[in-house]
Amino acid sequence: MIKTTVLIPSYNPDVKLSMFVDELIMSGFSDIVIIDDGSDFGIDNVKSTFEYVKAKPECKVIHHGSNLGKGMALKTGFKYCLVERALDTLVITADDDGDYTVEQINECLSTYEETVPDNELWPIMIASRDFKESAYAKRKRVTNAVAGFCMKYLCGVNVTDVQTGLRLIPHCYLKQIIKMPGTGFEYEINQLVEMKYQKISYFEHMISMEEIVKARYARYNPVWDVIKLLGVMLKYAVSSLSATAIDLVAFYLLLLPLSGNMINMDKEFGMLIATIVARIISSTFNCIVNKKTVFQSDAPMRSVIVKFYIFSLFRAGLSYGMVLGISYILGSYADTATVVVKMLVDLVLFFAGYEVQKKWIFSEK
Repeated sequence: MIKTTVLIPSYNPDVKLSMFVDELIMSGFSDIVIIDDGSDFGIDNVKSTFEYVKAKPECKVIHHGSNLGKGMALKTGFKYCLVERALDTLVITADDDGDYTVEQINECLSTYEETVPDNELWPIMIASRDFKESAYAKRKRVTNAVAGFCMKYLCGVNVTDVQTGLRLIPHCYLKQIIKMPGTGFEYEINQLVEMKYQKISYFEHMISMEEIVKARYARYNPVWDVIKLLGVMLKYAVSSLSATAIDLVAFYLLLLPLSGNMINMDKEFGMLIATIVARIISSTFNCIVNKKTVFQSDAPMRSVIVKFYIFSLFRAGLSYGMVLGISYILGSYADTATVVVKMLVDLVLFFAGYEVQKKWIFSEK
């Protein structure tokens, strides 16, 4: 039997938390850590709820002085488990509103024990909610689907439910999990991105959701929550697209003398010069914005610049080769059609560039 700690971040809970804790205890869970994320004890039932669970010998309650966000509550719990729990402990995260039942947690734990061999490094389990047959509001299902689509095609993370709060995390990964970015709901989706880049093993298990549960931790704004959850990916997209726009404008302006025959220069060579100069201008902008705003990297500027320009020159060469080849096929050089071709080529390269920048250029390792 695997040692388990159930970790529950909580904000302004009601009787649902008390009932959930009682059900966990009756089901055999004897180690429950609850993080009070700065709840308002002036609200009816909040104080009595925490007093009730705190009196349980199976429970440990940790208080935040103010509301710091779900991500920070989880990190506080992970830090506690890292120090106070054995290395062979499996930390199970759940919500305080009964969104995940004890039956579902037991199902996940049984599947975990059956799936993972004793002689292998334990992976993380992501318990994804199956919304297809559920009574969840359409808005929430659509929001989750949009977030999943963006994660899959922007970051290459193919997880059905990117917002699930039910996860089984082995003790050996807690140090890495704690360092992952995010303080609010975006923290859980950032985990998925970081798990991919840090090559942390994980697998997905589907759980059915038949009942409507009203979340109490916060009031969801679907559009804003998706923006926050995608966080760094959206910043990267804005930065890269802005740099691409600058690159296209510079490229077009540099091609004007060629298209008007103002400069007596070979067309192919002129296109190469235009590509390089435009890329130098846009890359300088892109590098500064990505370092300070997107990846918020503390890596030395000298190292970042060298790596970024190596990458940019390689991408520029690839862009030139692809644009030249397509232009040759179309029989069109140094005109508006070439700019359109370049825009499409750079759009493809833009998606490929995220992982290179994340893992190599702006990595602090």
